[in-house]
Amino acid sequence: DLEGAIEWLEFVIKVDPENTQPLNQLGAFHLTSGDIPSAIFRLEESIELEPQNVDAHFLLGESYYKDNDVTAAIDQWEWVYRVDPEYGGLQTRLKNALREEQVEFDFKGDRSRNFNVTFDREAESFLVREVLRILEQAYKDIGRSLGGYYPPTPIQVSLYTTEGFSESTQTGAHVGALFDGTKIRCPVLDKNGKSIPLDVLRERLYHEYVHVVVHHTAKNTVPWWFNEGLAETLSSSISDYQKTLLKKAMEDGTLYELETISPQNLLGEMSPEDLMLAYAQSHATVMYLKTRYGERRFSRMLDALQSGDTGEDALRGVYGLSYNSLSVQANRAITQP
Repeated sequence: DLEGAIEWLEFVIKVDPENTQPLNQLGAFHLTSGDIPSAIFRLEESIELEPQNVDAHFLLGESYYKDNDVTAAIDQWEWVYRVDPEYGGLQTRLKNALREEQVEFDFKGDRSRNFNVTFDREAESFLVREVLRILEQAYKDIGRSLGGYYPPTPIQVSLYTTEGFSESTQTGAHVGALFDGTKIRCPVLDKNGKSIPLDVLRERLYHEYVHVVVHHTAKNTVPWWFNEGLAETLSSSISDYQKTLLKKAMEDGTLYELETISPQNLLGEMSPEDLMLAYAQSHATVMYLKTRYGERRFSRMLDALQSGDTGEDALRGVYGLSYNSLSVQANRAITQP
């Protein structure tokens, strides 16, 4: 009950305003809920009272980072590193932020109603405006599809050249865009410096925006197959290539069990070829749920996962299906014309 916890912490701060512990906890809760300005305010207040508070500096770095101020985040994390170089998670966060700052040091900025965008100077202004238009439409469309859920704004977005995207995210060529839990990252210029077609950008941006909504709805409780299948289904149709891939896998008996493609870390564990099949199977499975039951149950599934149900328990409660029965029905639908 995050809202209730925040109310009690506000009460504690009124009673004992010099105590930094509730200020840090309140900052962390605001950070979790997506209220970044409030998180920054409370954590800066804590540091003013106790300048050597390591937790407050680390959390303030997280808050600045989510506010798209990478340089300010690095300042906080470097201070923590000098004081406690073994602080949990610090070295990875600092290393990634320093690499990102190097790539994005001369990026420009723009914004729309719900999105803040930083972008490589090579991207022309009309392309950035198109990206913002696509994202605002995604905000409306995906919000309606997922039961009227709209995450806290502004949502941070970084736009790159293909080379800059690869350097900043350290991902392979098979990754077209990325939501890393903090911001959407997407290349808008190909390796030749030409604009990526708008229909391709739309699919990628819609896909990653679904991940934004899922993250703020149910955090890390969502099985990979449902998370990726939802993003694929709400951003694109099943391609002929995916259909061919799935039919061949059915013939070869190499389709995945849904339990196998549930862990969160598949992106780092599977080869690009295996991932293509996993994406196609997740897409087909969630598309079947949409076609057979409609979109309205998607939000109920996310609510069940957020409340603590396992993937299969949530599926049983919302759809009345086990993993095995869903696989059988979805696979049967794949073979139909």
